[in-house]
Amino acid sequence: MTVTSRLPFFSPGGLFRREVKAGTALGKKIAPIMAHGGLIGDRIVSEMVDEFLGRKEAGMGAVFDGYPRTIAQMRSLQKKLDSMVDGPHEIYAILIDVSGEEVKKRLTNRRVCKCGETFHLIFKPPREAGKCDRCGRRLVMRRDDRPEVIAERLAIYRRHIGPVLSFLRQHHELLKVNGEKSIGEVEKEIRTSLIKHKAI
Repeated sequence: MTVTSRLPFFSPGGLFRREVKAGTALGKKIAPIMAHGGLIGDRIVSEMVDEFLGRKEAGMGAVFDGYPRTIAQMRSLQKKLDSMVDGPHEIYAILIDVSGEEVKKRLTNRRVCKCGETFHLIFKPPREAGKCDRCGRRLVMRRDDRPEVIAERLAIYRRHIGPVLSFLRQHHELLKVNGEKSIGEVEKEIRTSLIKHKAI
């Protein structure tokens, strides 16, 4: 796969949050899991990814955010790609490395609005405290941004991500960047790494 800015973007987390907000059957099923920082089952995630990769726009490749999270998801993705593509294909994985303390600081200071706007009390504060710049509604903390939920999410992530990273190092390209720099610096480092590996 050649990674370009024109490739379709897929975020399981974003899709799950939309399902919860819409009150769908899937949303009702996964809402308690997400509220406590749990991991959505591999089967559900892989089915969503298979559906996404079956779309015409994903025929030339795709960009995944927050996936794969487990070795089962990684192997499912590899199997799907092997069935789709004749000959060699590339997976470029970018590990944006951030400490647990930095993750907690970023997430506990995030605030969201029903209209879809997102703010950060440190990096992107609203003009008026507690109110959305766009619609004036009250800003709230996402339930999965509570400190106790973040701790559980980090514990689960660390438990599962090791085998995924080992698989990527062995079979594909795993690019590591320092995620504690500014957004602009992180973007530049990602772009430089992809150019170096001829991914763009």
